[in-house]
Amino acid sequence: MKIIRFIVVVGIALVLMVVACKRTSIERNGEIQPKQEFTNLKTSDQFSWNTNASLQIQFIGKQNDPRIAAFKILDEKGKIYFQKLQKANESFTSRIQLPAHIQNLQWSFAGQNLKFNAKAGKIVVVIQP
Repeated sequence: MKIIRFIVVVGIALVLMVVACKRTSIERNGEIQPKQEFTNLKTSDQFSWNTNASLQIQFIGKQNDPRIAAFKILDEKGKIYFQKLQKANESFTSRIQLPAHIQNLQWSFAGQNLKFNAKAGKIVVVIQP
């Protein structure tokens, strides 16, 4: 009796798997046809299709500062977009790509934090001793 029940359950499962695996029209035709045309789409002159933005970081080191710490660029929720082990007496310049919707960020170094707007495209970091 248990064997018959097992065979029936397996048979039903096989039938359901075969029926569920139908090919869609996209798979048959090999391409997706757009439902709407974008030729008449109007946007403002300030609109950009870019999904990312560039941010230049300039870190200005202080002579005779022996600290070494992690320099981070992060958002309000704590997501890190840039991280580097940095000596406080050395300077560097770097460019990073951020998602275009990101606006409010902060930099962090050796217990110092400062908020800034990423839309400016450049930040200059001057640390305090």
